[in-house]
Amino acid sequence: MLAASEDAERLVLAGEDMLTLSAASALAGCSVREVSRRRRSNLVLALSVPGMRGRHYRFPACQFEARVCEVMPQLLGLFGRGRSWQLYDFLRHPEPLLQGRIPLDLLRCGRAAEVLRVAKNAAALEQGAH
Repeated sequence: MLAASEDAERLVLAGEDMLTLSAASALAGCSVREVSRRRRSNLVLALSVPGMRGRHYRFPACQFEARVCEVMPQLLGLFGRGRSWQLYDFLRHPEPLLQGRIPLDLLRCGRAAEVLRVAKNAAALEQGAH
């Protein structure tokens, strides 16, 4: 089951919307060092690459969109360290508590308050795909 999970993660991480550290720094308009600092401070969403020696991450491009960027630190704070994959899943999948809407789509429409309210509940669940 762990191997299947890692395969699924690799597929997600291979997507066009997944950025390397250098690409994330270019999109964010700051240095690689600053993006790394933000990752360590749990201020940007960084997904670990399975099976890589050392620390390798991919950064979902969507978090650098203005409306998403504004709320990302709060979402990361709700989910906490070590739960980046759960937050990513929450953002990308239809959420029953949001009438089946996708949280990321709602953030893009400026509906952060609704997403944060539901994210508190989702973050309280200590289970998930990752």
